[in-house]
Amino acid sequence: MRGPSPSEEIRADLVEYHQETKLSWHRHEGAVVVVNLSGYVREGVGGNELLGRPLQIGIKPPGIAHTDHFGPAGLRAIRISVPEAIHASLRHELPALSRWSWLENPAALRSFLRLLEPNGAPTHRFDLIMEGFAALRDATEDVHSGAGPSWVREAARQIDATVPAPPALSELAASAGVHPIYFARRFRRRFGCSVGTYARRRRIEMAADLMERSRRSLAEIAQLTGFADQPHLTRVFREQTGFSPARYRRGLASAGFCGSRQLRDSAAD
Repeated sequence: MRGPSPSEEIRADLVEYHQETKLSWHRHEGAVVVVNLSGYVREGVGGNELLGRPLQIGIKPPGIAHTDHFGPAGLRAIRISVPEAIHASLRHELPALSRWSWLENPAALRSFLRLLEPNGAPTHRFDLIMEGFAALRDATEDVHSGAGPSWVREAARQIDATVPAPPALSELAASAGVHPIYFARRFRRRFGCSVGTYARRRRIEMAADLMERSRRSLAEIAQLTGFADQPHLTRVFREQTGFSPARYRRGLASAGFCGSRQLRDSAAD
């Protein structure tokens, strides 16, 4: 089956939603992929509520009614719009585009964040989007599916609420009343990563949010988010995003965020 080409209109735009903005029930005609750069959003979808965090990737298939409630700091993101005709051609290669979800996929994130770099040719930006989509294909179906015992989800909520100093695995297992090895296995099965990796991702999300919303130094941000020092933050941040914190901050600054801005011109223009 022929795939999309650079001449077809897959758009990548920078978007900003102001604090506490609420969008009532609506649908997207095509698929939308959101790369969350900073801020939080709660989405109502099919009777469920999903939380989108910084550096996560949101998948929104076409035609599904949903609501959005953006957090107290608003939200800034790269929005990739895939027209319905192109979405139909991608369904076989990328079934993830047909499931509403928020994912943590470092390989896809690294490709999508490179869209922030200035002066990229339209074909290059199209290739980055295709590389990001290819990485999304590797996402496991059980991650963020809602499966698993309730104590696994409660443990994740405890970590989320206590970052940057969450409980240790042994403490979480004791609270759940299960053996630490069993706890670690079920947690990995539910979230696709270890407890330690999950906690580090939450700290990186907090750091990315502070880089965008504040003028604090990177050393201060490292301290506030539970890293030993700035080099430790830099190493873990680069592993997760492919960017150093300084480069990520420069990318956000050059992006500007004056309303919505198209990241690439249509190759047909």
